[in-house]
Parts: sequence; structure tokens; C-alpha cells
Amino acid sequence: MKSPPFFIISMLVLMACAPEPTATTTPTSLPTGVSSLQLNPDKAEIVRLSGMFRSADFIRLATSENHLIDEVRKLQVRGDKLYFMCNSAIFAFDTTGAFVFQINRKGKGPGEYVSLTDMHLSSAGDTIEVLDNVSRSVLTYDQQGRYLQQWNIPFVAQSFSKLSEDLYVFYCGNMLMEENSYKLVFYSKRQHTPLKQFFTVNANEARYLHARDLVNFSAYGSRLTFLHSFNDTIYSLQPSGVQYRFVCEFGPYQTPADFYATAYQDVAEFMQTAEQSAYAYRLAGFFETDHLILFAFRQKGHWYHVFYPKNKGIPTVAHQIMDDLAFHGLIYDTSFDNLPKAAAGNTMYRLMEPSVFIEQLEAVKSSLSKNEWETYTRTQPHLMEIYHSLKLNDNPLVYLLRE
Repeated sequence: MKSPPFFIISMLVLMACAPEPTATTTPTSLPTGVSSLQLNPDKAEIVRLSGMFRSADFIRLATSENHLIDEVRKLQVRGDKLYFMCNSAIFAFDTTGAFVFQINRKGKGPGEYVSLTDMHLSSAGDTIEVLDNVSRSVLTYDQQGRYLQQWNIPFVAQSFSKLSEDLYVFYCGNMLMEENSYKLVFYSKRQHTPLKQFFTVNANEARYLHARDLVNFSAYGSRLTFLHSFNDTIYSLQPSGVQYRFVCEFGPYQTPADFYATAYQDVAEFMQTAEQSAYAYRLAGFFETDHLILFAFRQKGHWYHVFYPKNKGIPTVAHQIMDDLAFHGLIYDTSFDNLPKAAAGNTMYRLMEPSVFIEQLEAVKSSLSKNEWETYTRTQPHLMEIYHSLKLNDNPLVYLLRE
């Protein structure tokens, strides 16, 4: 089913930095162990997928009127199940694409949420927690989607994760509230109180700087990474606090701190000004596998992808991708839509609309001779099976890239 673009402006953030970060500018010297990523859009490359991944495959999700996927705002993978958080419901499918269950409990009654703001799955996938920023509550469901419990928080939050069973981490964006004036809150469920707070909301930025991020928290093993988009720093979170993980250095394209000090009328004026500038002003996504980290930044109207092989420690900036794993070397621009939506183990998960899948295969076909196309179809039987039966209003495909 055709989804509206994920990146709808609605609520966001701003800048922060320092060993237990409090300032709003990039530090002049970095603590030991913190990586500075040199990211120059002028040196962007065409990245071959085969240089980053070993293989590619697709999962075709079952399509039914009862579980049509609209805008996928979050995807999480646990074991053999994929969980899609959409605008008002969560859908679970297995890795064959079969529908498993859904949580569709929008309302104001017991076990219902007014707003499906964010979701968090336990490491074993046996519980699903839902953040409702309208009712200021967290609801818990079991692995069959049955309601278990609900508890309240005293502030509005945009996203959340967990550092332990008791210690929750809430990202509140750039919302300035009587109950909370910090962007990041460590909150004890058992004590019903904030334990630590970071990044004070700036009053000027609270007037205009609101948007929604693709992700704010990214878990890999026991490590929890945090980022927000109008900021050049990526952090590591522990129960003891916040530490730097990466600082993005854009050289002459670095956004100066005073760029945010202007009294913009609203986020639309800010975004228009940022788009017209040469600044690399926004980060998006952070997806980590066993060997690779992938995220994006925006500069002059383009989303550049950053590939960071962990064994090399040197990032590559991409403006185009050569898909020589599934689409016979087809080259396409990097974009927000072709960023991954999740990562787990050695696999990154992208979503692809049926129209895009068909368009890309037809582009491959038009670039090949008849004999070359016949050879290609024999080497890609699964893609051909999908191609010949896919409908434009089907659920999106899940594109798996394995290391």
C-alpha cells in the first residue's frame, strides 16, 4: 500500500555537547575514545552495496484489508518477527511475510492509547510497550498483543527506550513545559521520578524547532545510542549518564551555533532557510549491525548516506548507491526513503514500495539485452516471482541487506 512520506514535520530538538554534555556547540577537543567523523559532501561517492553487504533478499508481506500498512513510523525486529508501528496500529509479521497479529487499540478506554507515539520491544520480544504522548502514559502488551498494564509519566515525550527494567529514557524534543525543561530524561518507573536530566531546552528554539526524527535511540547489544537531528553529535547512554560516541565534522559546511539563535517565525521558515544554506544541518537515522553503522545527513536539499565500517573506522559519504546485489548494478540517489528502517545482528532492513520495486526492475530490464535479461531472471527467481505477482496497492516489501 502506498505510504505517505515518513518525514512529516511535527516535533523535534536541537544541539548539545560536552563529556556529560550540557553545551550547545561542538567541543574543541574530544574526550579519549570519541571518534570524530570527517564528512565532506564534496567528496561523496557512489557506494556499491556489495562492498558493504554480502547478500540481499526480500520479504513480501501478506496483504489484506485487515492489515494494510500505511506510514511505517518505526520498525523493530525480534527473533523471527518484524513489528511495524504505523499511525494508529502495530502490525507483527514473521520472516516469511505471514501476518501474526496487530495491536489496534486507539481510544480512551482501558488498554487503549490516544496517540501511538512510539514503541519499544523487550530484548526477547515478549512485551511491547507503547508511548502515548497525549495521555502521558506507557502501555504494555504481551507478544500476542494482549493488554497488560499502563503507567503514567508527568511530561510529554516524543520517543523512549530503556536502560534497565526500571530505568526508562525519554526524549522530549524541544518542548518547553512547566513539568519539564529538558530534552532527555532518565526516569525511574519504580520511583515515579526523573533520576537524571540532560540538554536544557532553549526558549527561542522552543518557539520554532519542532520536527519528528526517524530514530532517536538505537540499540546494539548492550549499547544504547542516542541522537537528534539538528545536532552534530551522537551519544552513548549508560545508567550513569550521557557520553559522546561520535562527533560529525562537516568542515566549511558545519552549522554554526548562532544559526539557531535567529527568531524564526516557525519551523517552516527555519527549514526553508536551512535548505537554502550550504550547511549540513540535520542528521537522520542510526542503524548498527555487527560490522557496519549507517546514518544520513542533509545538505542543500539532498540526503547523503554515511557508511561506517566498524573494523576500518573511516566513514564513506555516499550521494548514490549502486545496487549490484539485487538490481544488476542499478544506480540511484541516496534519499530518506532508502535509508534502513531497522538493523539486527548482521542485517539491515529497508522498506520498498511496490511501485519502486517494479520501477527498478523495469529499469534493469531496459538496460539489458534480451539474452542478458533472461540470464538475470534465472539468477533471481525470487525477485521474478514477486515481480510477476506484485500489485501496486500491496503492503511494502522488506529489503534485507546481510553482511
